This record gives sequence, structure tokens and C-alpha cells, in this order.
Amino acid sequence: MTTRGTAAQLAGLGRPIAGKTGTTNDARDNWFMGSTPDITVGIFVGFDEPRTLGPGNMETGSGNAAPIYERIAREVFKGKPPTPFRIPPGLRLVKWSYEGGTIDEVFKPGTEPGSGYNANALDGSGPNSAIDDPSGAGPQQAGGARRPGLSGTGETY
Repeated sequence: MTTRGTAAQLAGLGRPIAGKTGTTNDARDNWFMGSTPDITVGIFVGFDEPRTLGPGNMETGSGNAAPIYERIAREVFKGKPPTPFRIPPGLRLVKWSYEGGTIDEVFKPGTEPGSGYNANALDGSGPNSAIDDPSGAGPQQAGGARRPGLSGTGETY
């Protein structure tokens, strides 16, 4: 679930979202790409004739595009339960240390980083390979109950 980073405001949607914000030099364009297992939506903010979006280059994907995504997502998902991401067969979701934090990342078996390797990685080969809370409380991120990922570091969820 997006709970940290430049799109942290989307945590209020209460569902797993993989997302990426972006802003070009001089704040000429910005965007947010948001994906759930059900739908991917891309929001682009900019002009046909390139020019800055505002004074001081303060216009960003998290400030412009992510809130637009949030408004759309609230309507699209209204009354629908969250769908967990599923891990494809032949891949492993591993929690590992990276630059002072931990992230959950997908690897082909045998290619995981040695530092912080978690031997109890989720494996997509099982019939119930969703990242779900075993208690049935709903979708969870790997690595613990409602543990946030580090946005912008390459994590999958």
C-alpha cells in the first residue's frame, strides 16, 4: 500500500497501490502512474506547448497528478473490496536492507541480494500466493502487517 514517499496521501484509499510520481526539469510536466491488480491509471499534467506549470518550479507529480488520481480512484473503487497483488510463479518477494532502510523487492530465485536476505520470502508457486493477512483481515504488504514500503527505491508494492 502506498503509505510513504511522494504519493503517501493515497494511503487513505485503503488498498494496495503501486505508484510512481514524476516531474520534469523546470516543472514543465508532471505525472502519476497508479496500479492496482484491477486497473492502471496514468495522470499527466502539462501544456501542449512546453512551459513551466508554475512559479519557482514548485509544481510536482505528488502535488498535481496524485490528487487527481485519488479523486478518480475514490469513484472507481467505491463499494469494491481491495484486491491483493499476487506474486507470479517463479518469483520471490524478499525483504532486504537498502541504504539504511528495508524494501520488499521481487527477484528470480538465486538472484536475491545477500544482505538482509529473508529465507522466509513469499513464493509465487503456491495456490495462495497473495500478500494477505493470514487472519483474513485483508491485503497486507510482505514483511509485516501494514508495513510501508520505501517509495522511489524500486519496490514493487
